Amino acid sequence: MGTEGYLAWRPAFSSHLRALENVMMHIHCLGLGSFARLGFGLLVGASALAAQCALQASAVGALPQGNRVACLAVTHEGLFVGGDNTGLAGPINRWTGSAWVPADSGLSGHIAALLPDGTDLIAAGYGVHRWDGVAWQSIGPSFHGSSNCRALARSPSGELAVGNLNGLWFETAVGWSQVASGACRALTRLPNGNLVAAGAISIAGGVNVGAIARFDGTSWHPMGSGHTGQHGFFALTVAANGDLIAGGGMTTIGGHPTNVARWDGAAWHAMGSGTNGIVYALASLPNGDVVAGGLFALAGGVQAPYLARWNGTSWSPLVSGLGAWPGQIAAIACVGSLQTGELIVGGTFSNFSGVLAGHVGMLATPCPAEATEYGSGCTGGGGLNELSSMGRPWLGTTFRARGTGFPPGALAIGVHGFQPISVPLSQLVPQAGPLCLALTTLDVVTAHVPSGGSLTTTLAIPQTLALVGVQVHHQVASAELDASGELAALTSSNGLLLTIGAY
Repeated sequence: MGTEGYLAWRPAFSSHLRALENVMMHIHCLGLGSFARLGFGLLVGASALAAQCALQASAVGALPQGNRVACLAVTHEGLFVGGDNTGLAGPINRWTGSAWVPADSGLSGHIAALLPDGTDLIAAGYGVHRWDGVAWQSIGPSFHGSSNCRALARSPSGELAVGNLNGLWFETAVGWSQVASGACRALTRLPNGNLVAAGAISIAGGVNVGAIARFDGTSWHPMGSGHTGQHGFFALTVAANGDLIAGGGMTTIGGHPTNVARWDGAAWHAMGSGTNGIVYALASLPNGDVVAGGLFALAGGVQAPYLARWNGTSWSPLVSGLGAWPGQIAAIACVGSLQTGELIVGGTFSNFSGVLAGHVGMLATPCPAEATEYGSGCTGGGGLNELSSMGRPWLGTTFRARGTGFPPGALAIGVHGFQPISVPLSQLVPQAGPLCLALTTLDVVTAHVPSGGSLTTTLAIPQTLALVGVQVHHQVASAELDASGELAALTSSNGLLLTIGAY
């Protein structure tokens, strides 16, 4: 499809489309690109071999035997873990990249939950405490059961929510207020901002909810029925598509005989046959897969001890097993991920998939995804044109980038290409600004209408191993129009070099 294919954009751009078409046609005539709005049919042939990207296990330092890990969090200061303080270290420790250092500053007792909160970190377990980067401050010792806290989150209106073995509490302007009764062991926020609380909750906001409930900021709502089990729920996560995943020590979830299940907003769905033991931890991957950790040997009927991965259809193992400290039972208690894609796993173990480890292990891919800025943008009527990544280009995901610096009324061109170039735009279009460069070939071109001076571009990446390692260049340009709808100025952003990776 050539430039004429962009006539489909005419309703969106109205009378301004002709100027954009003229720009694209002019560049096209210089032989810099095909201007086809292509999918990844071209890219499949760009990778010589399909990569083998199985996650590889390693230790993250070594905490003493008595420092069992119950929770973890990643902040601007790095990776933090919380748990027991019966070993040589305290209940909260921070990973420097080479060693664990205490980060508790005199805190004592068990820590069961950590919540990044802006630039602060909130910890709960034996009381509730806030770390401001300098010192810990106690913020929640004044409600019933505050020594048995298990979960942290923010309510839809921004109040701090604390779950403990007695119920769920909100920190209000006048103090702590109990909003639910029954053990609350897990909290999470849905994409729409609603709060989900789970455990063995009986009543929330005066409503019988049956172990798990949703709060919309005004009212509490039950989430289906048929939730039975001696232990209740322990873990929640939100999948990449917005569905809720819940796990625990259940006999049934939504009537399904399983320890882990998916809620699509209206009904519960089984995830295969689930696990044959308790699920203590859940994490979602960018491509939609889900990781479950706990105390089980089977997932979906296959051997998948302690840690298993759900791909939407079936379960598979992630580790070969765990080694227990003397007198302890090995188990996974928490799972999280770093921005670079590594999975961090905490719990009670001395051996992580055959690697000596003290309660914290890592699963890293040999096929990392990268998004690196290169080159420079130039200045137009809306300021400097800049392009930044909003994530990483993993298989099975939609990569997003944010462009800024567009003046009111400007149109935008998004470009994805397979080869870098460095061509002054003024050689292509007389109206181009000085120092503005075309930084990539024009293999995939899209048109956009910025809003508020910015736009978001997207690139869907199929779940195809042949794409691993493929590099794609990305750039945006701003087309400014005069009062008659003709092109007045053309400026461009920096480039992004995307290297497609896989978990």
